This record gives sequence, C-alpha cells and structure tokens, in this order.
Amino acid sequence: MNSYHLYAMPTKPETIDGMGYQRFSRVTPEYTLVYTDGEPPKQSVELSEDDAVRLTKADESWVRNCNIVLIKEEIERQKPEMLRKISESIEKLETILQELAEESAQEAAETENK
Repeated sequence: MNSYHLYAMPTKPETIDGMGYQRFSRVTPEYTLVYTDGEPPKQSVELSEDDAVRLTKADESWVRNCNIVLIKEEIERQKPEMLRKISESIEKLETILQELAEESAQEAAETENK
C-alpha cells in the first residue's frame, strides 16, 4: 500500500482551482485538507504528526474515514491471496488429521491384537 500524506492550504479560489482532482479532500471555509499518495497540491504544506494537534475532531474523523476506505481496498486487493493461503492451510490440516486418525486406528488395532 502506498504512503499517504496530509496536506493543508488556505481555501481560496486559486488554491482550489490549482488543486486538480484529489480523491480525498476536505474543504472548509478557512482551509482545505488533501490526503494523497501523489504529488502535493500547489500552495500546500504537508502536515506532520506534530501538526495533528491542530486538527479538529471533524478533520480527525475525515482522515480516519479515508484510512478505512484505503484499508478496505487493500483487504479486497489481497483477498484472493488470503483465501488461497487459508485453503492451503485447511488442506494441510486435513492431511495431518487424516494421518493422525490412521495412526490412532492402527494403534487401536495393535492393542486389540495383543
């Protein structure tokens, strides 16, 4: 999964126009946030972890929702591989259980024959 960065810029017509298409953006009357794995928007500054204290609860919720979307997409992307690995594990477990059952049956038969 790509590394996403959070950028902020003032909400002005020229910054909004220069922003281009952004998958994740939050526009407020005072500022605009962009969460992207691409190039930073023009006239924006990257927000560091130290800047996170300046985010409002609504901003934090928005970033969290962006991350939820990205995590769901990553899970869907990896789903075929995860299902394949689960299937292989089940098959191995079935083989082991079958071998144990056969050993147990053989030991039981040997005990009866004594």
